Amino acid sequence: APDAGYGSWVNFGMGANIAKGQGVDYTTKLPTMYVDFDDCARTNLNCNNTLDASDVGSSILDMNYASQRTDITQVRLEAQYDFEDSSINFGIESRSMESHSLQSLTRHTMGNWGVENPGELPDDFLTPVNIPSLIDDYSSTGAYSGGVTGSASQIGAWAGDNYGFDFLAHDAYNTNRKIKEDVTAVFFQFELAGELGGMPYNLSAGLRYASTDVDSTDNIALPTAVVWEGNNDFNVKNGGAAQVFTGSSSYDHLLPSFDFDLEVVKDVKARFSYSKTIARPRYDQLSAAPGGVGGPSNPTILAGAQLGTASSGDPGLVPLESDNVDISAEWYFEDTSYVSIGFYDKRVSNFAGRQPVTENVYGLRDATAGPRALAAQAALEALGLQVTDTNLFSMVAAMENGVDFGSMTAEEFEQAYDIQPNADDPLMDFTVSKYVNNKEANIYGMEFAVQHFFGDSGFGVQANYTTVNGDIGFDNNGDPTVTQFALVGLSDTANLVAMYEKDGFQARIAYNWRDKFLNTQAQYINEPGYTESYSQIDFNVAYEVNEEFSVFFEGINVTEESSRTHGRTQAQLWRLEDLGARYAIGARYTF
Repeated sequence: APDAGYGSWVNFGMGANIAKGQGVDYTTKLPTMYVDFDDCARTNLNCNNTLDASDVGSSILDMNYASQRTDITQVRLEAQYDFEDSSINFGIESRSMESHSLQSLTRHTMGNWGVENPGELPDDFLTPVNIPSLIDDYSSTGAYSGGVTGSASQIGAWAGDNYGFDFLAHDAYNTNRKIKEDVTAVFFQFELAGELGGMPYNLSAGLRYASTDVDSTDNIALPTAVVWEGNNDFNVKNGGAAQVFTGSSSYDHLLPSFDFDLEVVKDVKARFSYSKTIARPRYDQLSAAPGGVGGPSNPTILAGAQLGTASSGDPGLVPLESDNVDISAEWYFEDTSYVSIGFYDKRVSNFAGRQPVTENVYGLRDATAGPRALAAQAALEALGLQVTDTNLFSMVAAMENGVDFGSMTAEEFEQAYDIQPNADDPLMDFTVSKYVNNKEANIYGMEFAVQHFFGDSGFGVQANYTTVNGDIGFDNNGDPTVTQFALVGLSDTANLVAMYEKDGFQARIAYNWRDKFLNTQAQYINEPGYTESYSQIDFNVAYEVNEEFSVFFEGINVTEESSRTHGRTQAQLWRLEDLGARYAIGARYTF
């Protein structure tokens, strides 16, 4: 529930230490996971060769609270003067926007990452589930099918009672951001119709001047420590003293537009358009303080460890600017039927790309690279033991707490101790992803469209195809340690529509297709995400009872097509959505 005390998102971590071995087959579209099941290896499991409630225990509970409120005040004064074959439109407008975003993360440790208390949950809280069987469109032959599910809110409330915490998302805000944007604009537009050499034409020309002021304020509770809780498990503790970060910027734009069409022969129009447009930065890109602070992948003293991450906006970002040219030809061979072909070209500058910077944030220190970690490394080497993340954590915990290294298992060390950073530890480096206006690009393509109604029958067909090309793509063979800039969201699209419109009745059935496209160049740090080619069938049926009242019934994705996102290769699955059909019935009344 949006207003629930436990926040807007709850993740109750559960696990079962029943995997003697595991593997994944990536040769199929749905990677298949294999598990060598064994619930006899640990003394706290029931050894009945079945995944059941007695094997399952709690780990970590995360409760996220997020809200956003946006207030917009807008005033527009506009006037128009009409001549015989032309008109002038002009005016002024003012828009004031304030967006307030709040976010907090409340974390509680229960059975810890190692699931220390299997069998603790009431039997009726858990429901067995065969996860592979839920994904209908892909083969899961041979996949491990065991699993359980339950209500996160119900189990979370139980955990609060049993582990002694309030089941409330009440930690201090790690995001408390206000963005204020004031825009003042004046505009002028001239329209003219006439003949040129006996050929009818229409001309529209305009100019818009816009001035923008942006103020960004973050008032956040600083993170206090990156706690080392296990071999490669880290917890960023929040709730420190609140600190205010501010930033501001101002910019002006002059935006012309021009559109001219000429009927070169009867029923055939040629069209030329030019415009300059802007797209202002998203509000999250204007943050004045780093956020999303996360720990490293492994102790940073070990080779190959990836640094912790954070992200940061920039209140000084300016809008993306685009110079757009469109050229097209249209043949209207009947009153409601036409064929058109067009070419478009967009020269875009000031893309807001991500630029990684290695730096410390908020004075956080690194317990995995300080004197204690170095001493533990030396002790392990002296014993002839491999310096792994598990051994290193155990040795640091043993030396710091005066415990014999061989007296406890690695799991017992993780259950008993956390390693807190101290003043002797070095500052922790993070890969901070910052937004900067640093790229230019060219986007261009062709558009083809046709529409035809068959006499007075009411039946018609419509089809279009759009090609999209860009001069900056993602190099899948590039160095994964280097952040790439690439144009996202570019792909060819096509639509084919059969329709009927007559006597107040409208019906449409549409086939919609989109080719594969890059949806992000940073699905995880520097790894791309591609959405694979996708198609779906939609329909809409409506009836106009009278001029004011109409009813409709519509279906979206009626064949229940799925969506799949992968990384540098198709085998690197990021996300698979087994989507269903959606239906809606409704009515519209116009006052």
